[in-house]
Amino acid sequence: MILAGTLLLVLTGFCWVGIAATISVAARRRLDIDLIQAATAAVCVTTAGAVLLLSPPEKAPPLLLMLTVAAAGAGNYLMIRLLKIAMACGDNGAVWGITQSALIFPFLMGMVFFGVAPNAANLTGIVLILTAIVLFARAKSDGRHRRGKNWLKPTFAAFLVSGLSQCFANLPSYLAADRMGNVLRTFLVQAGVLTLFSCHTLLTHRKFRGRGIAIPTLVLSLANLLSLFFFFYRGLNLLAAAGVGAIGYPIAQGSCIAGFLLYSRIILKERFQPLSLAALIAVLAGIVVIAL
Repeated sequence: MILAGTLLLVLTGFCWVGIAATISVAARRRLDIDLIQAATAAVCVTTAGAVLLLSPPEKAPPLLLMLTVAAAGAGNYLMIRLLKIAMACGDNGAVWGITQSALIFPFLMGMVFFGVAPNAANLTGIVLILTAIVLFARAKSDGRHRRGKNWLKPTFAAFLVSGLSQCFANLPSYLAADRMGNVLRTFLVQAGVLTLFSCHTLLTHRKFRGRGIAIPTLVLSLANLLSLFFFFYRGLNLLAAAGVGAIGYPIAQGSCIAGFLLYSRIILKERFQPLSLAALIAVLAGIVVIAL
C-alpha cells in the first residue's frame, strides 16, 4: 500500500513537471499563457462537470468553502502569469524551485489556525526550505540571462500567491473533507481560473493570440486531469490508510522540484551553479524532514 501510494505521488510530481515545462515553453516562445490556461480550464471544467452530473455528491459543502476553493484556482491563474514573466528573464529551475517552496504556507496555516502541533522536524524542514529560497535568489545566472535580478520580483510574487492558493485549496481538508471530493475540487479550481481570465479579459480588452497554444493546452489538460483524477488524491488516501499520510504532499512536491530542475539542466541546458545545487539539496532535505 505504501509503495503504491508513493508511486502515485511520484507520478503526480511528474505531471506537475509537465505544467512547469509548459510554462517555460510559453515564456520562451512568447505564447499566450492566459489563453492556454483558459482553454485548459475549459477542458477540465467540462470533464469534471460531466462526472459530477453522472455522480453528484450526496451533500454539497458550504458555499463559502466552495468559493474559497475557486479563489485558489484564481490564484493559480495569477501565479502562472507571474511564473511566465519570471521564467522569461531568469533561470527557470531557480524560479520553479522558489515558487514550489511555497508548500511551507499550508504547514504554517495548520500550525497557526488549526492546532497542528509543531515539532522539531517540521521547524527544521521549514528552516531548510527558507534557506533554499535564499540560496536560489543569490545564485548567479548561468550566463544566458542578462537582466540582472529582474526575475526576483515576479518570482517572489508567484511564491506568495502560490502559498495563499495552497492554503485556500487545503481548507476543505480541515473543514469538510468528507464533502469535497477530488472531482468537485477540480471543477471549482478550474472554474476559478476561468472566472479570473474572464474578468481580466473584460477589464483590459486584451487581444487573443492563438498561435501555438494547441499542444501546450493538451499537455496542461492531461497533466491536470491525470494528477487530480487518478494520481494525487488516490496516492494521499493510500498513504493515509497506511498511517503515513504526512509524507504524501512532500513526496509529490519533492518529485516535482527535482524533476523540473533536471529538465532545466538537460533540456534547457541551464548549468547548476554551486549555490543552485546547494539550494536544491536544501529544499529536498527540507521536504524530507517535514515528511518525518
